[in-house]
Amino acid sequence: RAPAYAWRPPFAAWRGAVAFFLAANILLVVVPLVPPEAGARMYAGPMPYWAHVVVAYAISVFGIAYWYVWSIWLPRRGGYALRRQWIVQADGIGRRVFGKVDEGDAEIVEIEIEIEE
Repeated sequence: RAPAYAWRPPFAAWRGAVAFFLAANILLVVVPLVPPEAGARMYAGPMPYWAHVVVAYAISVFGIAYWYVWSIWLPRRGGYALRRQWIVQADGIGRRVFGKVDEGDAEIVEIEIEIEE
């Protein structure tokens, strides 16, 4: 287990269960790419059997790239850091948002904002 974190959960999953869950998820990623039996028609049109899988993977890769640019690359390039901040809206409801802080400033600031209705 990672010694850098002081978090001690009240329940830890068995390593065998974690390994089974990981193997099942890897199987779910790989199986759609296995070609169907010879002569089987998956779709009525000319679309190949792997088209929906490739589109889903492309959407996932786009999401990961967007996250990387937004949360890692732009802050490094711009000299700021993203911190989760707790804000209290004018109606008293609190929520967490990401805000920019200077690179050396790790302080979490409480902000009140007005909501126009």
